[in-house]
Amino acid sequence: CLFLSKDLIVLVYVDDLLLYARDDAIIEDFISRMKEKESVTLRMEGSAEGFLGVGIKRDGNKTILTQSGLAKRIIDALGLSNKYSTSVTTPAECGALPKDANGQPASGTINYASVVGMLLYLCGHSRPDIAFAVHQCARFTFCPKRSHEVALKRIGRYLKGTLDKGLILDPP
Repeated sequence: CLFLSKDLIVLVYVDDLLLYARDDAIIEDFISRMKEKESVTLRMEGSAEGFLGVGIKRDGNKTILTQSGLAKRIIDALGLSNKYSTSVTTPAECGALPKDANGQPASGTINYASVVGMLLYLCGHSRPDIAFAVHQCARFTFCPKRSHEVALKRIGRYLKGTLDKGLILDPP
């Protein structure tokens, strides 16, 4: 929901608020009134970029979008956050991921569909470099084999080595 007053803009998403005003005092006044009258517990978390899960960096005319928080959650979900899991330089092997109809069944140690969903969100918003590999894995969301889990983990290992990378927007 979006609430507007002459001095304040309040965006509400479930239990999160984004507050905008020309003067910080207006925001502080709103917060104190919410705490007094509505018995609401509010916690300051940072910028709008953090709220959206997207880091925005500017370098001259270029804007760089990153989602390192989501990438770290994917790495954790794949069980690759320990120091023994090494990074790779590409997100996939060459060529399409085969169906592997007679391959070993998935181990079930990871939530394949959940990780694929997070990766689809990531590649669609800030990491187009992983799109081919992610879409190859997404084809097998409903019946993954062990080889598909290995491919998914390779994407995670690639992300581990490229957490600081993102989408560069460079208008003409």
